[in-house]
Amino acid sequence: MNVRETKRNLYKCLNDSAEANGVVFFGSDCFAGIPFGELSRDFCVDTPVYNRSIRGLSVYDAEKLLPECVYQLKPAKVFVNLGDADLANADFDLNRFLAAYEWLLYTLHAHCKSQIYTVSVLSGHPMAARANEGIKQIAKSAGCAFLDISDALNSDCQEVQVFQHIRHHLRTHAIDFAEAFQIASAAQ
Repeated sequence: MNVRETKRNLYKCLNDSAEANGVVFFGSDCFAGIPFGELSRDFCVDTPVYNRSIRGLSVYDAEKLLPECVYQLKPAKVFVNLGDADLANADFDLNRFLAAYEWLLYTLHAHCKSQIYTVSVLSGHPMAARANEGIKQIAKSAGCAFLDISDALNSDCQEVQVFQHIRHHLRTHAIDFAEAFQIASAAQ
């Protein structure tokens, strides 16, 4: 059994105890290395957060994993971060990659009612900027939000920097006074 199948089976088991209407992170290397649960607690995010990312996941293989990684969770929001593994391939084709990314977003929209955020590729690859510009355009035409995290590439603590870009979008309900006070206190 390969790593993807092992993760898929693990996620099936974990999904049995997951709460609906939370937030799902679905991606490859960048997202797979971020402890979203821990960071969510540290920054007082009270929305259930699930990281269903897999190292080395290509945009071309992502659709096959959507049932276990996204649909079963019935999330309110999905954050997609794919492309770092694709850029690492010697035969990377930007147009083919963007077509596959667009199809993935279409498939997500067709199968779940979640708000979808596309997150820029975090890579020093020479094609990363062009890939991110393409993802941004696809996100706009697909009705998704686009979050640019590319400045985290130069951070000493990339994981926290990426989370800082995303955390304001995690809330699935309106903030009340007590929560605002709690967030302000934690920021000091």
